[in-house]
Amino acid sequence: MDRELRERMENIRKSCAGVSAYRDAVLKNYSERLQTRIQEWLGSSVDQDKILQEAAVLADRSDIQEELVRLDNHVQHFVALLDTKGEVGKKMDFLLQEMNREANTLLSKTSGLAGDAAKITEAGLAMKSDIEKAREQVQNIE
Repeated sequence: MDRELRERMENIRKSCAGVSAYRDAVLKNYSERLQTRIQEWLGSSVDQDKILQEAAVLADRSDIQEELVRLDNHVQHFVALLDTKGEVGKKMDFLLQEMNREANTLLSKTSGLAGDAAKITEAGLAMKSDIEKAREQVQNIE
């Protein structure tokens, strides 16, 4: 079981690396969306504060680096637990729950994006699959 869990964590790491490779595409996609919206607003009478507020929201939504860093940290912590003795099942289950939360956030931040950025969905779903399979295995650990 230890080997299978390590493989699952390595799969999650690889998926994170794949997502990271598309990070620039995500930022570009959001930038294009923002430019389009600004052009629409410039054609109408829109408050400058509204434009700045919308830009700030889009900028916050667009960066997935925080989720990738957290996922990587959780994977490292999980692998370290595999090397420890004692009762680690609950800790592993908690980490997997956190990994799932980060994967969900990553997917929600990138939903609806086109082009290369859409490949993040595939990688995110692969992560979620590995996380769920690991959770099933961890539930058998005391």
